[in-house]
Formats: sequence, structure tokens, C-alpha cells
Amino acid sequence: GIEQEIPLTNTVLSIAGLNYDIIDPVFANGASVRGSSSSLNGYLGVSAELNTSLRTHVHISSKSRFPTLKELYSEVLGRNIANPNLSSENSINVEIGVKYIFNSEISFNCNLFRNKIKDLIVLVNLPDNKRQFQNIGQAELKGVEIEVAAKTSNFDASLGYTFLSAVNETPSAQSKNLQYKPKHMLHITLGSNYSFGFSWRAETSYFGRQFGVNPDNLAWSNMPDYFLINVRTAYNIFNGFELFASINNLTDKYYESEYGYPQAGRNLIIGIGLVL
Repeated sequence: GIEQEIPLTNTVLSIAGLNYDIIDPVFANGASVRGSSSSLNGYLGVSAELNTSLRTHVHISSKSRFPTLKELYSEVLGRNIANPNLSSENSINVEIGVKYIFNSEISFNCNLFRNKIKDLIVLVNLPDNKRQFQNIGQAELKGVEIEVAAKTSNFDASLGYTFLSAVNETPSAQSKNLQYKPKHMLHITLGSNYSFGFSWRAETSYFGRQFGVNPDNLAWSNMPDYFLINVRTAYNIFNGFELFASINNLTDKYYESEYGYPQAGRNLIIGIGLVL
């Protein structure tokens, strides 16, 4: 790949990029080897600093993603059906954004995005409680991201919200919904650092309005919304190491990120790690 920054004026910068990817399988443990696949992708962006407080950008790109080994071959102890003939995903992505800095401590970000995806790889439920990764014809993901952030010398906070519209645009699709693409996502983070080496951080996340498929009857289901709280404390002990304790899912919320697969309840982690 190659990328080049091109200053247009003192306040306007453009970035152009081009990359070529190729995958060439050579061995499949006795199974037939799929043919090689390649893709050529590009990127073009323009950003402008309108004044000391206001910045904006426009990006357009073409991207592709090769299927992973899991998607191609994994049978998940007999539940999945392998699909070594999966095609690569290809997408055209457009993003328009603006950032406003109220002062040195508070900033506001807003991004509008639209992704048109061809041959999107999704996990499809099949009869007899089987599943398989398959390409669907075409999908569109579009929405808006909003974030307000504040930061001082020893305290930071952020509030972020994403609205996502995810639609299966394949004419033959039984449902226009896409699995496990929440329409509403809200994230709130608070944290503080103290001069004597102690720090804490609290993160809350809300996920609402997403769909799953019941593997027993292949019926689409509106997944329950859920709200998670994670907290973490740390203390610097010596030479860049910290003693930390974190509690994930503080309220012991029952939730499923995939239909029929409950996630961990309240859990405590204590350890020693590097200060990042």
C-alpha cells in the first residue's frame, strides 16, 4: 500500500491512498484448496481547519475484507457447516465529520457515515440447529456518531452516542434486518488520576434495538436491550507497574450478545500490570 499527504492550503490537507491485497491459500489439511483472491482499494480524504476551534473532514474509501479461517473452515464442534467458498466483503464508505473545541478542555465531535457493502459475511442459521457463514448480496449501514468530551489535568469524561441503521438490501432476503447490529449505542466514561499514584475509571454502555435469530425455529427476535457498568481502580507501585482491580458488569446484568448465548455476570479481576 501507499499513502500520501497533499497540503492544499495552510489549513486544508488532503490524503490519498491505494492498497492491493492478495490471499493465496496453499494447504487445507487434505481438503480442496480454494483459489487465490485479490482486491484493489483506495482512500481519499480532505480535512480543513476552519479556525482555531472548528475542524471538518470528508472521507471516501473502498475497502475489502477476506474471510477469516474461522469463517471458512471452522465447524465449531459439529454445529457449523464449513464454507470454503466464501467471497470477500467489499464496501464503499463515506464519512463527513466536524469537530468543535469550545476551549482547551471541552470538545464536540459529530460524524455522519454511510457504508454500502457487497457480499457481507454473516452467520446464517440453518435447519437442524446448524449454522454457516454466508455472503449476502448487499447491505447498507448508515448513521451518526456524536461525542462530547472534557479533560483536565487529572479528570476526564466523555459521552458518546451512535445511531445505526443496518439494512439487508438483498432482494431475496427473508428479513431486511441484520443480526447483532444495535440501532442505539450509548457510552459514558468518567475517570480521574491523582498525584499520589491512584486512579479510577467508570464506564457505562447501553445497547438497544438489535435483532437475533432463534436457532430452533429460525424466527427473527428482538433482543432485549441491556446496560452495563464496568469500574476499575489502580495504584502505581514501582517502576511503571500498577496494582489494579476491576469489576465488570457491576450490576450483574443478564444479557445476551448473541441469541441463546448469555454473557458473564459480575466478575472481579485483580492483578499487576504495566502503566500505559
